Amino acid sequence: MNILGRFRFKNSFPVVISCTKKTFSQKTLDGYIGPSTKGLLDSWIKKYEDFVGLTEVREAQAQVLQAESKFEEVQEKRRNTNKDLTVINSKLKNVAVELEKTNRGTDRYLELVTKENAIIKEENEIAEEVRLLEEQVRANFAILSSALRDSHEKERAQGERTKYWSIIGSIIGAAIGITGTTINNYLRMKELRGIVQTSAGTTEDYRKIAMQLCDAVKSQNSKYEDFLGDIRTAIGENNPSSKPIGKYSSTQINDIVELLKNQDVKLTKEIAGVKELLGLKEASLSTSSVIYVGPQMEELLSQTERNLEWKIKLNSLATVTFLYGALALTLPFVLSFFKGS
Repeated sequence: MNILGRFRFKNSFPVVISCTKKTFSQKTLDGYIGPSTKGLLDSWIKKYEDFVGLTEVREAQAQVLQAESKFEEVQEKRRNTNKDLTVINSKLKNVAVELEKTNRGTDRYLELVTKENAIIKEENEIAEEVRLLEEQVRANFAILSSALRDSHEKERAQGERTKYWSIIGSIIGAAIGITGTTINNYLRMKELRGIVQTSAGTTEDYRKIAMQLCDAVKSQNSKYEDFLGDIRTAIGENNPSSKPIGKYSSTQINDIVELLKNQDVKLTKEIAGVKELLGLKEASLSTSSVIYVGPQMEELLSQTERNLEWKIKLNSLATVTFLYGALALTLPFVLSFFKGS
């Protein structure tokens, strides 16, 4: 009984019992899932179990249960045979006691001797049967021990295989996540660099336009100065020393200067209008509204780009870490669910 007590598999293997006995909810779930998936889910689960080694573990556990059943059956036969042997021994003792009390010359003594002989033959047969049953018990016990060791070994191998595949899957998933995040960050940075380069190119165009306008204004001012000098020179040569004429010439010069000033103001306004029109035209031709950015603004954009890149990388790393931490936590429950179902 002590040997049998070591192999109570209903307590040692709760998984096997849960596999052989389905609850009502599991049967109902199988009844709904089976027709809807047309057996695809069962085939996928079977392939998964074959891949991770659960099928081998279940077969080994079934062999353990079968060996346990045979072992218990042989032990029960041996127990009943021992009881029969005990009864025969008791009968033999009773016959021996009665023989001692019976006179040897009587027919009763001969009958008791014959009965004792038959009981001894029966005792020998039962003893031989007990010996054979004990050999069967030892053989079945060896088979049971071997099946149990094989089952434990396959369970250990299946656990190691599942652990290694989980680690490999986590590494592959992390690599895929990091690669995808890196590609996404590269595309975002490329787009941001394109925006910055477009802004820089547009800034250079505006700078050239401004330089051209400044050169045009300077050229116009120099022409005005040359024109005024020519007028003063011409007036001085035509009226050399006459006082009234000198007075008239001074008034004329003032009028001309005033007129030129008014023309200068109008020209400045027209130049400003031209600048505004050029800006509006450039904005309408551009695909996006881009404004001028100087060196300080360009440095600020570069710093913002670096900060955004660092934050995106940090966010991606945190996301990947969270996902695979959650995967590592939920994977044992999923495996236990498949193992139990």
